[in-house]
Amino acid sequence: MPQEMVDFLIPLSAVLGGIMAAGLIAAVCIFLIFSAFMLIFYTLAMMMGAKVVNIEDRTFGKALTATALNIFLGWIIVGVLFVVFPPLAIVAYFLLPCIFIKWIYECSFGKAVFASILSYFAAISLCLLLFIVGLIAFKITPDKKKEEQTAKVEINETPDSPIFKAEEKTTL
Repeated sequence: MPQEMVDFLIPLSAVLGGIMAAGLIAAVCIFLIFSAFMLIFYTLAMMMGAKVVNIEDRTFGKALTATALNIFLGWIIVGVLFVVFPPLAIVAYFLLPCIFIKWIYECSFGKAVFASILSYFAAISLCLLLFIVGLIAFKITPDKKKEEQTAKVEINETPDSPIFKAEEKTTL
């Protein structure tokens, strides 16, 4: 390989490595922000489920603790069970949140099951609501700009505009 090519490729690889590192850092930051948002989101869903079931002494801290246990510890347990015995992992996927709710809120198992089910429905409802709001927000903005651009083009292309008169003069 010629020396000129080596001299060119070494700085280029450093630049590309820096760009890749910056992209990786950005991806990790976006993932962490998204994870924090989802933790708060599911905590609010857990609070809604606990409120509907009428669990006593329900606070944001207890809902956050139950949600964090479910996400971090519950998924580890379900993952290990899935490797060992998959049917048991499916049962644990639905049973572990109920156990965590019963343990954190100190309520009956029946209330924990209903709170868990209602928190799933609340999370799905909140996701659909955010999706619809997002669609509405992104639908309104581009259409207004497109209509304004179309209106400007239509106004400027009338036969009485100076553009058409200038073209008529040059063609004669």
